[in-house]
Amino acid sequence: MRQWPARWIIASLALCAPGCGGSEPQAGAIAVTLAGRPESNQSAVRVSGLSGEELRALSRAQLGGDAWAALFRISVSGSETPIVGEYLVERDAIEFRPRFPFDRGRPYAVRFDPGRLPTPRTADVVDTTVSLPAPDLKPTTVVTAITPSAETWPENLLRFYIHFSAPMSRRGTLAMRRNAASSSGFTIRRK
Repeated sequence: MRQWPARWIIASLALCAPGCGGSEPQAGAIAVTLAGRPESNQSAVRVSGLSGEELRALSRAQLGGDAWAALFRISVSGSETPIVGEYLVERDAIEFRPRFPFDRGRPYAVRFDPGRLPTPRTADVVDTTVSLPAPDLKPTTVVTAITPSAETWPENLLRFYIHFSAPMSRRGTLAMRRNAASSSGFTIRRK
């Protein structure tokens, strides 16, 4: 019985794998989704629906930053400045991974123009908004009382107290002090 070297077996499996695993992606409706795990700050924006031919042409094109931004731009909603990140051509989609994690609860505008592909497609530009779920922010410390308690305070009040439900740090806090020359009545100065 003849024994095959391991490298021949690995090479034959590598050649067979693309054909055995199914056919290459077919062109379909372009979909933009937010993928990844938001809790680990490893989210990415994916564009799917591109054919294998379009993805191979895009991979060979070696696009620069401006060309990528014209094709597939992600920005904070209301801004035209693209977010800095990395564009990857995967087997079945294009993926954008931001250099810094997306902020939870902040909307991001995504624009994908299939007419700017290396093999242009006559399809509409996809404009959509994506966002990670907003964090559930519950205050851990609240104001429990302000003394003296009254509907109105006299103009010459020199001292009042704010009571919190938990200890507050003195480091980096601001103190409010009365300033007779101020038109609003209070100024904020560092201690």
